[in-house]
Amino acid sequence: MTSIVAFLIPMILFAILFNLPILVVILKRKYLTIPGIVVSSGLGMFFFIVQPFFWLVLIIFFFSSTLLSKMRIKDKSNVVLDFEKGSTTRDAMQVIANGLVPLIFVCGYAIFEVLPNLLASNDVTHNPSNAFFIGVFTAFAVHNSDTWATEIGILSKRSPRLITNLTKIVAPGTSGGVTIDGFLASLLGATLISIVYSLATLLLSSSHLLSFEFIIIIVSMVLGGFLGSIIDSFEGATIQGIYYCNYCNKETESHPHHPRCGKETKHHRGYMQINNDFVNLSSAFLVSSMVFLIGLLLN
Repeated sequence: MTSIVAFLIPMILFAILFNLPILVVILKRKYLTIPGIVVSSGLGMFFFIVQPFFWLVLIIFFFSSTLLSKMRIKDKSNVVLDFEKGSTTRDAMQVIANGLVPLIFVCGYAIFEVLPNLLASNDVTHNPSNAFFIGVFTAFAVHNSDTWATEIGILSKRSPRLITNLTKIVAPGTSGGVTIDGFLASLLGATLISIVYSLATLLLSSSHLLSFEFIIIIVSMVLGGFLGSIIDSFEGATIQGIYYCNYCNKETESHPHHPRCGKETKHHRGYMQINNDFVNLSSAFLVSSMVFLIGLLLN
């Protein structure tokens, strides 16, 4: 118990020190709603305490996706009105949708890697090749990949096509719509997270850098992020609840009223119980679980 207290006290203090200025920026810039700030601050504190690199990848994901969402915001205004995506201020549910899967793997890492060392009164040593460690980064790779694909794809000069029927052209922002620009952005988004993972490996266990296992993990992480984005689009085109506004003659993810005109929307396709947050969460869970199993096989 003494070793746990000795570990927690400095980590909590450092977590507050590093998180406080970040939260001030988020609050001033209105990147999150107040409930969103409460949830994200809790995640940030816990991630930092368990392993600071978990906090770092959370911060990089949040700010890279947020800054992209603010890019050419006027050109995205119509998409924001019709769909649950784009450059709006993130709320608590969106934070949970993007943070729950990483949280599951962070908890697994804390229970099976950090806690046993503390209970044995050993110094905490971190292992980036641990399957839970890999799962955390893969979950963020999926979320970052999907967010980058959305934010860049919306601005694409090429017309989006429905992923289940590539001959069908759809409106920018349509759930299930894909573009070449979005695919490339998706790969770049996942690659950014893999670079952060590489930095963690370099500083925590440099002997594993460029090993066969490390290369497999990096490839799995990047391809997994891209696959997660594809799954997200496929779910958006098939099972996500989509509505239709007869007044605007537009598809929308908003219900019961369309924010553009305030008129009532009608169920158009998919399941009403499934929204964009569920799609984001489920795609991240599926892919990160797959790469987690790869991590187990490599250990």
